[in-house]
Amino acid sequence: MKKVGIGLLILVILSYAGCQILIPARTVNFRMTYEVETPEGLKTGSSVIAATYVRQIGIVGRSFRGTTRGEAVTVDLGPRGTLYALLSSPSRPGGDGHVEMLKDIFGLHAETDLPGASSVYNFAAVSGRRELTYDQPWIVPGTQRTMAWILPKLVLFKDETDPKSIETVDPLNLAASFGEGVRLKRVIIEITKDPVTVGIKKRLAWLSDFFDKQFDGNRYQTVEAKHQLANSLAAGNFTTIRE
Repeated sequence: MKKVGIGLLILVILSYAGCQILIPARTVNFRMTYEVETPEGLKTGSSVIAATYVRQIGIVGRSFRGTTRGEAVTVDLGPRGTLYALLSSPSRPGGDGHVEMLKDIFGLHAETDLPGASSVYNFAAVSGRRELTYDQPWIVPGTQRTMAWILPKLVLFKDETDPKSIETVDPLNLAASFGEGVRLKRVIIEITKDPVTVGIKKRLAWLSDFFDKQFDGNRYQTVEAKHQLANSLAAGNFTTIRE
């Protein structure tokens, strides 16, 4: 029997045995930069993040899973506070949303040579640079997902020593959180070979205490929590780097 035939036979046997076959992963490092206009001048912050796309084939068909390694983008606005763009988005609160974000922003399409693989994409095609603004009527082609839905969730801490003081920031109205004249100018996403950014724990030294619990101290999310936003977030939304 030819090698191709043997490989196909093994694939079929493993699939019917309920196994998942992982096709070699593709990791893309990208720099995400936020530019914020303030009365004191333009403020910027960036972070290099690694998004990994893994195809898997099993008895239920072909699909993918995504993982993220890196840290939230931090934009220091001085006395006004600090803006954070998390590792999660409204569309993907679990933290693997950067794979979906890159797929949408760089316009990837499902690979046509894989029957039934509507969610399998040529992640290797991600390249170049994109400049985005929230206030443009931009919708992902073929979907109803808007910019604010796929880009990271924005937050701030009223008191950076207190994780329960976290608040949501409206990307279309930064002035409500940081004062008059503050506006999110644009977000730049650029594929890079630079290493993943580290160092957010120097600013938020308590992060390591919250990998196994929510920011309000509870072990799990609950509708009865007093601080709902703090109860919905943990250290993994800010960094996936534990060491």
